[in-house]
Amino acid sequence: MVAETNRTPFDLAEAESELTAGYHTEYSGLRWSLFMLAEYAAMIAVSSIAVALWLGGWMHPFPNLLSSPAWEFIFSLFPGLTFLGLAAIAFIGAARMPSHSFFRIQRIGLAVFAALIAFVALLLLVIAVGGRSGDTSLAARFREGIDYVYWFLLKVAVFIYLFIWYRATWPRYRFDQLMRIGWKVMLPISLGVLMLTAIVGVIVS
Repeated sequence: MVAETNRTPFDLAEAESELTAGYHTEYSGLRWSLFMLAEYAAMIAVSSIAVALWLGGWMHPFPNLLSSPAWEFIFSLFPGLTFLGLAAIAFIGAARMPSHSFFRIQRIGLAVFAALIAFVALLLLVIAVGGRSGDTSLAARFREGIDYVYWFLLKVAVFIYLFIWYRATWPRYRFDQLMRIGWKVMLPISLGVLMLTAIVGVIVS
């Protein structure tokens, strides 16, 4: 995934660390932002594919083991608690912002943003408490949809974090190193996982 999106440490097509900013040197403004948007859109796309194929997609962690109504209710609280944590971080940021008059608008804006996030958090918590598992009401179906979207986006966000972490941590590979890791490491591992999955599928079924 990292190599396909030409991100560090596999940015061989760009070589940003060698050529100032790679092919971005000749672009600025809207054209440069379109390159950046395309790169991050590719990251989101491959992350979404990986989540759908290998991490259970929109399901909460361990859906087969933790499938009781109590666990469903606990997992339904996660979206509201996440937004509540984000609201607390925003409130702390607004409180710790310098009290100088230059920062007055920023403080007010951040406080209003934190209040909106807190309102969304409380709304999600009310929906989670109102729509229990097994209920066919509109609130229950709405809660289930929110849970699906939340867990899918959370898993995609983990992949995006890994993309950014790799870029800030690892040096760029040479061409021969990329070919070696691709042909001698990643391809044998992927073929082994494919054969193991087929064997387990035949034995279990």
